[in-house]
Amino acid sequence: CFARGQRSAVLAVPLLDDEVAEEDETFFVDLHRPSAGARLGRRSTMAVTIIDDDGPGEVTFAVAETRVRESQRVAVLEVERKRGVQGAVSV
Repeated sequence: CFARGQRSAVLAVPLLDDEVAEEDETFFVDLHRPSAGARLGRRSTMAVTIIDDDGPGEVTFAVAETRVRESQRVAVLEVERKRGVQGAVSV
């Protein structure tokens, strides 16, 4: 619902966080029947993809390359874990 003068609203869609490794899931949310003479705009349907994070995931470097000065003595390389967080993972 929008109050007088309100320009945006938030829809909260509860998700079930199960422990089952599965494919990503997509569903659609449609806006229907606006009241008070309002019309639906061009984006009245939204696709929502739930990215499965129940498996161990994948590890990847945060960036493809980096440059460091010799005088730094240590190159710090960030590794990210994506698409899953179950269990300990080492590389």
